[in-house]
Amino acid sequence: MVIRDDDIRSVEPAEQVRVRLRPSTGPLQDSRAQLPVASPLDRLAASVIDYAIVLLPFIYLVLAPFQRALKISAIFDSSVASQWEVPLITGLATIIVVLMIFLYQTIMVWRYGGTIGKLLLGLRVRSLWTMSNPRLGQSALRALFWLIDMASFGVPLLAIMSDKLRRPIHDRVADSVVINCKIQSAASTNPSFRDVAITRGVFWAVTSIFFFVFCIAALSFVRRFGSEDALIAQLESQNILCEQVSDAQSEWPDEDGQPATRLSVAMALYSAGVIEPRCLQAEVENLRYSSSEKPLLYLAKSFVYADTPELSDKYLARVCEMAPKSVECSMSKWIDGVTQGHWHQVKNGLAEIARTKKIYPYIWAIREAMEYNSYSTALAYLNKLPDVRALGEFETPTRVKLLWALDRRHEARGAAMTAYSSLKDDAKFNVASFMCFENIWASCGKLENRSCKTFLRMVDESSDALVSDSASLTYLRAFECKQKKTHQGAIDYADIFSQPLSDDVKALVSVVQQPGVTGLIQL
Repeated sequence: MVIRDDDIRSVEPAEQVRVRLRPSTGPLQDSRAQLPVASPLDRLAASVIDYAIVLLPFIYLVLAPFQRALKISAIFDSSVASQWEVPLITGLATIIVVLMIFLYQTIMVWRYGGTIGKLLLGLRVRSLWTMSNPRLGQSALRALFWLIDMASFGVPLLAIMSDKLRRPIHDRVADSVVINCKIQSAASTNPSFRDVAITRGVFWAVTSIFFFVFCIAALSFVRRFGSEDALIAQLESQNILCEQVSDAQSEWPDEDGQPATRLSVAMALYSAGVIEPRCLQAEVENLRYSSSEKPLLYLAKSFVYADTPELSDKYLARVCEMAPKSVECSMSKWIDGVTQGHWHQVKNGLAEIARTKKIYPYIWAIREAMEYNSYSTALAYLNKLPDVRALGEFETPTRVKLLWALDRRHEARGAAMTAYSSLKDDAKFNVASFMCFENIWASCGKLENRSCKTFLRMVDESSDALVSDSASLTYLRAFECKQKKTHQGAIDYADIFSQPLSDDVKALVSVVQQPGVTGLIQL
């Protein structure tokens, strides 16, 4: 075989063959390396525009019905509402907000190549392989992983500082890139070695700090809320629960062979007028999601919402639905009799309630028996109350009134003396007002006794002592007795109007001053 010179010249050198056979990077890859990718600050500014300016008003608008539903559920919890109502409402609101953000990102990137914030700043989202707007599937995948990045406290977004094309996790998963249409070169946007080092340092620092804070928070939570007593103390320190209930529970006797619960103690103190309605409501809210004490819980709710008869009746009916043979159901039926004014039904209910060892039914029995002038029955139930210091403000004034009504005057005065030396000012004033009025109602001869002196002294010390009708009426009678003692003839009532009497007693004084039709009209 003869080889010609032309054939020798046509053979390519080996180096040229290797170069020709090496896979070419292609123009697309070269163009990606020169993309004017968006800087992290530009993307941050676009996100601020999107979520702090564009979407925030719509989020508030969407959440408004859910906020209203939560408030209604917290205040007017109906009997058909389950204990999962609040978590369900919160979860549904969260899902709707997340879905709204997901659709916003997906549709805007798919149709327009960027969200409103990116469009305003000249940024565009492009598919890495075609340099066109991402497809619908790409846009949805990108939006989904952006939400996952945010749910991870934004830590995955730190990858934007170390990647050459400034792509965080959601851009890498969707094969997309964000470019800046206002610049022509990628030189100023490429991450330096320093950027990469800072990113890694920040990533590990954030991870370490987050883990440290989580451990500290977990330990703090265990220490502060590890026991029920610690939780109660925390709520009391925040003035959410009332300390009177805890103080009373520490000395409260067992009820039906079991230690008294906070709610049972609160019911007794509320029935006795020792604590305000808000204290009982706080105890109810504290047990809102508890599965225990359900009958008692609904009975307490009927007391808390007594000003809303329809709601209160639903709670009372719910008590007997849950526990037909319980003392709470007996109380529910008994309260219905009280509401209807059927004393015979009430009296039979009292006999049924008397079988329990719980204290709050006895207190309600005492009050209702006094309302119907059944003083012997009321005193019998009063004698069954345990010797609990927290009930002293109810027990002693009630005993004074019952003994006086039963014409056991000597015992009533002895109980009054005990009240003056041992009770707080409110209970002491209650006793003094009653005893003073009873002593001087028929005759002013006993105006100088200890009860009247105590009553008048406490009126002088407190500007709002005469808020109640009973205290104002006692003061009116004491005023008349003083006028009769120092003046002759008709009593001048002009000076008494300077006192902060109740409106009903002022109307009564007007009738006394202006007898006849004019006074009656004012009354």
